[in-house]
Amino acid sequence: MLDSAEQESWNGNENMKRHGIRKRVEERVNDESVKSAARALERKAEILIQDRTQLKQKYLTELKRLEEAHERCKVSEEEVKVANKFVETAQLEELAAEIAKRDASHSMQVANIMGNGPSLQVELQQRKLILPQVEFSPDHSDETPLSSEKKTIACGKRSRQEVLNVGSDSVQDIDIAEAIAREPKRSNSTIALQKCTAEVENSDFKSNEDDED
Repeated sequence: MLDSAEQESWNGNENMKRHGIRKRVEERVNDESVKSAARALERKAEILIQDRTQLKQKYLTELKRLEEAHERCKVSEEEVKVANKFVETAQLEELAAEIAKRDASHSMQVANIMGNGPSLQVELQQRKLILPQVEFSPDHSDETPLSSEKKTIACGKRSRQEVLNVGSDSVQDIDIAEAIAREPKRSNSTIALQKCTAEVENSDFKSNEDDED
């Protein structure tokens, strides 16, 4: 058997061995936990890196779409500006064409009126010549006061205004609008004058028959 000293020495060695083994076990356990923690952190890091990559790709795609949309907006704005210019140009051309059309129509009206001017002047001169012939015709030179009064009454209401207008108006004083408006009236005036002359002749004829009776 071992004595007490040896026993104590042996116990001490055993304790040291146990302590060393326990320490190594603890160190290994600690190493394993650290390694496990490290592996967990690595997995988390990998997950974060993957998420970062996915988010980067996603946002890069969205950013690219936004840039493309921005470019399309710029192109659309330019197209709208060009379209507005074309519309404005078309409106100006249409307005210019309308003005030119009106000017041409006005010029044609003026040309027609100027072309009818000589004929109007000739007609006025003819009327000026016809009136004295009607008043001082040989057929009516021997009119009695009664027949003259009948002539005045018969013609006064129908042709007095036309005769005055014909005698006093001139082509220079007639406005363009009045010339157009009075053109139909001149024909009516001529008819009225002829009708009046016929009525006067009939009246004079009846008067002469009454005088003979």
